Amino acid sequence: MDHRDRGVIVTEYVLVADQFDQIVSEPGEPLEYKRRLKGDVVVLDEAEALRLISAGAVAPVGLAAEADDEDGEDPASGDLGDAGTDPAADDGEIGAPVRPKRAALAKDWEDYVVALHEFTGGKDGLTRAEAEAATREALIAQFAK
Repeated sequence: MDHRDRGVIVTEYVLVADQFDQIVSEPGEPLEYKRRLKGDVVVLDEAEALRLISAGAVAPVGLAAEADDEDGEDPASGDLGDAGTDPAADDGEIGAPVRPKRAALAKDWEDYVVALHEFTGGKDGLTRAEAEAATREALIAQFAK
């Protein structure tokens, strides 16, 4: 998406992620950063803006305000829809748990394998105790088919 609105490069963005540590030091100097929180307006260079937009972490201020007017939702709600799920995991069964992405947190994988265990009547997945005892990597290796 091109964020050049009426010939002006959009440089201010609303943070929709929970938190962002923005590096403010120059290369070669000791690392310094400023912690930004959801709803903060941040000024970004074009490369950083494209990276954060593609990750769903920021939205242009003007577009966020327009979207707020159109749908009545808070642009800084942090709702990423199905961003934490793997679309390839949808096998079409109604009520089947949706497999998380490989990069998801261990808790997400634990919840998935427990839900899978309950959905299949114990034929697949793990009990809560087994899932909590397993490592994230082991859960991914066994259940990320």
